[in-house]
Amino acid sequence: MKKKDFTFSEKIKLCNDLGTFLSELNGLNKTNNINKSTVNNLLYRLVQWRRDLKLRQYYYDV
Repeated sequence: MKKKDFTFSEKIKLCNDLGTFLSELNGLNKTNNINKSTVNNLLYRLVQWRRDLKLRQYYYDV
């Protein structure tokens, strides 16, 4: 099977999906096994990545 690179649109969708997932995960009260500071750190870094992707989208055909 040939390895396929992510398209830029797929990267944006992945970023958005991860943000949604982590936000929902962070909001759950039953998540005793999850380190909320780790989730918050991931969310923070994801926001930075999303900002970077938004800037770069002008250089790609999306």
